[in-house]
Amino acid sequence: MKNILPQRRSRTLIWVSILVASIMLATTGAAAAAITYDDRNRNVVLHGVTVGEVAIGGLTYTQAKQKLIREFETPLDRSVVVQAHGHLVHTTPRDLGFSSDVLERFSQVEKLNGSLSLMQRVLYRLTGNPLGKSIEVTTAFSEAKLEALVDDIETKVNQEPVEAQPRLVGDSIQIDLDQPGFALDRQASLAVLKKSLQSGDSRIVLKGEVKRAELRKSDISDVLVVKVGENKLYHYRGETVVKVYDVATGTARYPTPKGTFKVVNKRHRPTWVNPAKYPGGWGWSLPKRIGPGPGNPLGTRALDINSPGIRIHGTYANNSLGYNASHGCIRMSIAESEELFDLVKVGTPVLITQTGPVRPMPKAPAPTTPEPTAESDASEVPGQEQPPPENEEPPPDNEEPAPEPSPSPAI
Repeated sequence: MKNILPQRRSRTLIWVSILVASIMLATTGAAAAAITYDDRNRNVVLHGVTVGEVAIGGLTYTQAKQKLIREFETPLDRSVVVQAHGHLVHTTPRDLGFSSDVLERFSQVEKLNGSLSLMQRVLYRLTGNPLGKSIEVTTAFSEAKLEALVDDIETKVNQEPVEAQPRLVGDSIQIDLDQPGFALDRQASLAVLKKSLQSGDSRIVLKGEVKRAELRKSDISDVLVVKVGENKLYHYRGETVVKVYDVATGTARYPTPKGTFKVVNKRHRPTWVNPAKYPGGWGWSLPKRIGPGPGNPLGTRALDINSPGIRIHGTYANNSLGYNASHGCIRMSIAESEELFDLVKVGTPVLITQTGPVRPMPKAPAPTTPEPTAESDASEVPGQEQPPPENEEPPPDNEEPAPEPSPSPAI
């Protein structure tokens, strides 16, 4: 009996040892399997990882990196056409200073394995549960490069409109077509450029406004041609002469300006304003103003043109018509100035050309009334048609001339 108990204890210890050894072997095998599994998948991104809202879970790091490059880097080298008023610029977002930090953000993905334990990594991979890790990507751009592009385009496309231009070709009128202008909207264009580049657009149209010419070919119904030396005013309707008027133009000392002008104001029964600026100058001895009525230096009608002080106006000195006798203005008879006044409008082109030598009057006539020089009528020219003064009746045919200063030089 004494020998039986020690034998039983010995057998029990053997079985316990065998069980412990079996558990140890099983645990060691599981750990080894886990290590092997984790090592085999160490280059695979865990499920539920996104970079810049692009899912890369389950991809190898190489595949994930290539996918992110395609999504964020490749578009920066795409061809982009920037257009404004027919002008094209070929560029890329990268050339305009656009960049992303996607590769820097990707390095955070590569560090995810180290932030989890072995068993956590194995558990996520085996179960397929998403990690729920979202990494943001920042896209930056160069404000200075965008502004430089818009500034360069602006200098190339901005242009003022060109008005229709009548020209005298021989005895005929030729009207050159008007050309529209363009004005780039700089701020709006910058905003469109930024938004379109960030949206991935390949063609970008900048903002601007087409500026129409104030005087278009369709607006020109009448053209006035003044031939200095010949001292005639030709009224064209389209390309046809409808009437020719005898006029007086400027003397050699006070020449009528040459060039292309236009009617900027129509004055019915105008008031003459003395332009004298210093004692002894022309007009110093004359009244400061001469109101409407017979003897007014501007007659009863005046067409102001956009040359300082120059008018096409009526005169009472009919003996000067046909000669170079004025101080720069174009004189017409009272009746014909009134006729022409009613036929043309503000904006009518006026072409003044020299077609012959100065033709002075045979002798100086007796002084009658003052005429403005090229700067002699100080009346303002607002550039729009002026209606007759309110409540003012035209003078009767038999109205006596207002008292005039004596002596009074001829217009």
